[in-house]
Amino acid sequence: MFLLLRLFNSIFFLIINIAIALYTFHRFFRAMRFHYQLIDEVEEFSYLVDQSRASLEYIGNNITEAIKEMQSDIGKEIYVTHNLTILITKINATSKRFNDLEEEIIEFARLNENLDNAVVETPLNINEEVRRILRRKYLVNEQDQQQLTQECPRSPRKPLKVQSGLGLMESVQSQPNPIQKLPSYHQTRPYNHQKPRSPNLVPDVMLFDEQRTIGTIDKPIGFRPPWMCQV
Repeated sequence: MFLLLRLFNSIFFLIINIAIALYTFHRFFRAMRFHYQLIDEVEEFSYLVDQSRASLEYIGNNITEAIKEMQSDIGKEIYVTHNLTILITKINATSKRFNDLEEEIIEFARLNENLDNAVVETPLNINEEVRRILRRKYLVNEQDQQQLTQECPRSPRKPLKVQSGLGLMESVQSQPNPIQKLPSYHQTRPYNHQKPRSPNLVPDVMLFDEQRTIGTIDKPIGFRPPWMCQV
């Protein structure tokens, strides 16, 4: 009986020890499996982190290249814009020149058409026309000379000194001669008088009531082509 009790006690304790050992091994293996699972997850996470870093580096490189390309494109656009501005200025100047040239061409065409439609008129007697022009010029010159004569300042009259037997006598004429007030063509001018603009050449033109002594009345003045003469 005692032996059975000892055997039973030994078997009972053995079973308890085996159960404790099995439970311990089970917990150990479970902890190890969890540990390996954590290691796998950490490795996977580190791999993902490496991939993320590589992706970020790749994206950063691409962004840097894109920024450089954008800078080069902006420089090209600025250059093109500058050239376009210069070309627009040149085009505007060229367009203005073309407009002026077009207006000149239209004016020349209009003048050509007017010349084609114009009728050249010549006087019947060129000699009479030339004489009329010369008379008019002579009258204008005479009027200018009269006007300059009237506008010139008069110098004060000096006292007349007369030598007589009693001595030197001075007589001053207080009133001017009324004949000297009239404008005369041959009146002497003062020394410092301003010269007229027109020359002092008087054309050889006869008056209306005078007769020419030289027989050059019928001589034509100037030259007129036959195509200008009226039929």
